[in-house]
Amino acid sequence: MAYSFKEIEHVVYPKTFLKDVHVRLDIEGKCVNVDALANFFAASFKVSMAKDEAFNGLRINSEDGLVRMEFTESFFEITMRHPAYREFGFALQWTSLIQNYLELMGVCNIKRLYLSKYNELEYLLPLNIGPDMIMRQVFSNEMLSFGYDGKSVLDAEASSFTNTTQWEKFGTFDGKDEWNSLFSFEYGFSRKTTEQNKGCLTLKTMIESRDTDIAAKDIRTVMIEFNKVLDRGFHWCITDDIIKKMKE
Repeated sequence: MAYSFKEIEHVVYPKTFLKDVHVRLDIEGKCVNVDALANFFAASFKVSMAKDEAFNGLRINSEDGLVRMEFTESFFEITMRHPAYREFGFALQWTSLIQNYLELMGVCNIKRLYLSKYNELEYLLPLNIGPDMIMRQVFSNEMLSFGYDGKSVLDAEASSFTNTTQWEKFGTFDGKDEWNSLFSFEYGFSRKTTEQNKGCLTLKTMIESRDTDIAAKDIRTVMIEFNKVLDRGFHWCITDDIIKKMKE
C-alpha cells in the first residue's frame, strides 16, 4: 500500500493504552429468508429472533460487555474493547461468521470497509504545567508538525491550553491503492474544568476504503492489510520512547 509510514515488525506489546478497536462494513442487504437468518443467530449466539417478522437489525453484547456487534441490512459493525482485545487475531476470528451473515443477506460485495483503533492515556501533571508538556513526550514531532510547515502545532497553540478542557487535531493520508483507502488520525487531550492538571491524551487512527467494492470473500485479506497500515501509522504518531515503554 502506498503509505510513506516506515515498515515495522509486528509486535504484541505487554503494555498498551489501546481502549477499543472498531470494524464496520457498509453493505446493501437483500435478505429474503428470515428463517435462515433466525437460525444463524440462534446457532451463533443463542439469540432468539422472530421468524415470522421482517428483519429490523439486531445488537448483541458479550456477557462482559467488551464485545458489541450490530447486524442490519445496511451495515455490520463490531467494537472490541481491551482487555478482551489483545491483538488483531481477535478481530480476524469473526470473519467467517461475518461472511456467513453476508451470504444470508445476499451480499457479494462490501461498499465500504472501515477500521479504527482508539487509544487513551491518563496523565497527572504538576500544577501550572500544561498538557502540551505530556503531548510532546507521547506524540511524535512528525504528527505534531503535520500541516504546520515543520513547526509544532503546540508552539502555535500552547498559550490557549490554560483554560481549554478539550483540544483535538485531525489529519489524513491518501493511500492511492486498489481500495482508494484513506488513513486518518485524531489526537488531543480532554480534562475536567475542576482538575486542570488531570486528564487524558487521546489518539484515534482510522482507515477506510472509498468508492470501490470489496468482494465478501476478501474481507479477511483487506482487514489484515488495513491493520498493517494502522500499526505503521500508530508508530508514526507516537515517540520512540513510548514504544520502548510499551515493550517493557
